[in-house]
Amino acid sequence: MLSKLSFLRSIRWKLFLYFMGAMLLAAASIMLLFGPPPPISPPLRQKGEVRAAFLQGGLCVLIISSGAAFLLSLNFLRPLLKMRKVSEKLACGDFSTRIGLNSNDELGDLARAFDSMASRLEENIEGRIRLAGDISHELNSPLAAIRVNIEALLDGVTDIRNEEEREKALSSMLYQTKRISVLVEDLLELAKFEARAVKMSMAPFAASEPVKRVIESVSPTAAKKRITVDHDIRDEELRVLGDKTRITQVMQNLVNNAIQHNSEGVHVRVSVKREAGSVRFSVADDGIGIPAHELENVFKRFHRLDKRAQTPPGSGLGLAIASGIIGAHGSRISVESPGKGTRFFFSLPTV
Repeated sequence: MLSKLSFLRSIRWKLFLYFMGAMLLAAASIMLLFGPPPPISPPLRQKGEVRAAFLQGGLCVLIISSGAAFLLSLNFLRPLLKMRKVSEKLACGDFSTRIGLNSNDELGDLARAFDSMASRLEENIEGRIRLAGDISHELNSPLAAIRVNIEALLDGVTDIRNEEEREKALSSMLYQTKRISVLVEDLLELAKFEARAVKMSMAPFAASEPVKRVIESVSPTAAKKRITVDHDIRDEELRVLGDKTRITQVMQNLVNNAIQHNSEGVHVRVSVKREAGSVRFSVADDGIGIPAHELENVFKRFHRLDKRAQTPPGSGLGLAIASGIIGAHGSRISVESPGKGTRFFFSLPTV
């Protein structure tokens, strides 16, 4: 049934109907103008009349069918002309224009595909503009701090001969240059993930390994903030397929965020649980949580939550990179925050 309907919507079918309609219109016009054709009889005197009738009829058919074809062709030319105008606007940088053709034939399909392409181009251009603005904003703060310290040294505000002042100024500049370095490295890594140019070193490994390694590495930082970090691993023998180094990077980022973005007394738990054909990794805390309207934005580049503006600055790309890593594994990282507390989780296939 669907194939029959698609055939009826086909341009070729419409062209056939239009052509037949034009020919029938021409034939009907001839009948009205000249009446029924005279009977062809043997006498030679009628041969000239028959020839003249055929010539007149042929001329009428040519004129009427040409006129009908011209009028009908306008129906097909309008969307094509509109497509040309839209493509010219796109070439000039106007990515907001659309064709908006709602027909159900091939031209309509082409127009919708064209509009979809224009929408993606517009999103990409807007994303690049936002990215340029975000990078400028992120670089402005450390560069300004470095400039202030250099000017203070040059103007004599900071006594370069005073070891304490000199060390303080140089330490500040070193810290800011490290921030810039981290930002640039994260940007390059994120660009590779978005270009799908990063290859994962897939191999079986124990699911507990990255969890224990991350908890061990963050213990000193967590202890300073009086934050408890532990794990819930019910099966030490669980093995998954993935890039162990990259998965460790993801877990490190999630646990670091849970520590940095929460206050004293918060409990962070890293869990590894078996599911049907996969293993779920999760990092949960009982801290301040994330507003519901912010959940869909947490994996965007440079996105920070207003409530957490007092936290130590980072590149703002950690969760975006983590999402890219899990995406390269054929999975997806998700977040839940039911009012209080936050939980990030993803799954990897078992082996």
